Order: sequence, then structure tokens, then C-alpha cells
Amino acid sequence: MTLCKPRWVMGLAMVLALALSGDALAAKKVLRIKLDGPVAESPGNDNPFSMLMAGQKPPTLYGLIQEIEKAGKDADIGGIILVLDQPQVGLAHVEELTRALKSFRTAGKKVLCYTDHASNSSYAMACAADFVMLAENSELDIVGPHAEMEYYKGMLDKLGLEMEMLHCGAFKSALEPFVRTEPSKEAAENINWLLDGIYNRWVTLLADGRNQTPEQIKAAIDTAPLLVEEALKRKLIDSTGS
Repeated sequence: MTLCKPRWVMGLAMVLALALSGDALAAKKVLRIKLDGPVAESPGNDNPFSMLMAGQKPPTLYGLIQEIEKAGKDADIGGIILVLDQPQVGLAHVEELTRALKSFRTAGKKVLCYTDHASNSSYAMACAADFVMLAENSELDIVGPHAEMEYYKGMLDKLGLEMEMLHCGAFKSALEPFVRTEPSKEAAENINWLLDGIYNRWVTLLADGRNQTPEQIKAAIDTAPLLVEEALKRKLIDSTGS
């Protein structure tokens, strides 16, 4: 049993107490969700040997959503404290969890978030909360998505090997890493198209969550990573603590 709570826990508890209505505060129950690793799409293999090698089973997206939905219907639960400790989640998972947290908030309940360090995906999830606290001496590492491609032709040339492949279609680039040293014009266009779509959707999540315009969010991204003081100034977070 932990007798001494971190200051940030006490700080969030005070904020929650001020934010909740009298009826919700009387409930005296808060759901605490901590994400500090991968979030599985669905339950994995229950093989005990794989569990021994991999450690504790990660939470599942379905399980988390069910837990949030159940808490939203529970009159004894007045809010959620969301603790993000570098969770390994993609944008699709973030969107699903954001939808569940927003639904929870429509019941008049509050979501408070604490994070030690905010990356692209974890900050997008934090933006689903009513109140965001970032650790002291930390930063918002919201630099945007990127992609890296690997090409093997140079290595194959050194080994005296040549790949014989049949190429069909300008945008069919699966074989390019073996016959080129860089992406073709069509492949680069396709990659940038995908990244633009991800970027625009990500910006929308941040802007909606922080009640800002996409232009304000993009301006912050262009200067990222942002120290705590700058994040507070731009109203990307609500408080700082440790």
C-alpha cells in the first residue's frame, strides 16, 4: 500500500473536486486509467509460456472502451483520472478512445489527464480530457508524423546480386526497395498523400480537444518540441506538476 501520493495526484484530485457538481462529488469515486505500454486490439494468446516471456498482458482497446462506457453509466463514478506514461498507441486507437472519453464527458463527468511526456499520439489522447497536466521540466514532443523507407539495392550491388522482378503499374512500389536507391516519383507522392491525411486528422483531434483552430495547432507543431512554459502560454496544457 502506498501511503504517500505524488503531488500531481493530489493536484488532480483537487481540480476534480472543484470541477464536479455537488452530486458527483458526493459519489466519491473516480476511475483511474493508466496506460504505460502497448494497447492490444484484442485479447492475445493466453499461453502461459508467452506470458512468462512477455510479462503482464497489455490492456485491450475493447476492454478499455468497455470500462469507460461502464463508468459513464455508473452513478457512483464522478470522473476519470487518465495517466499516460508513454503509451504505445496508434492514431486509430487514439480516435476510438477519444470517442469513448467524449461520450463519458457528455454525462456531465470530468476527465483529467496527467502525462510525464507527451508525444504525437499520447498528446492527442490527452486532448480528449477536460484538464491536462504535464510533468515539470518535460516537453510536448508534438513534431508531427513522418515515414522512413528502406532501400537495399546499394547493398545488393556490393554483394554482386541483382533482383529479377516484374513491375506492373506506376504506383505499384512494393518491389522498389530491391531495385532502387530512393522512391520513385509515384511512390513519394503516395507516401506524402498518406502522411498528409494522417497529419490533418491528428491536427483536428488536437484542435477540437483544446478548443483551438487548426492554424494555432499547426503553428505550435512547427515550433515543437515545446517546453512546459511555452505549452502553458499556448494553452496546450492547463497545469504542470510532478
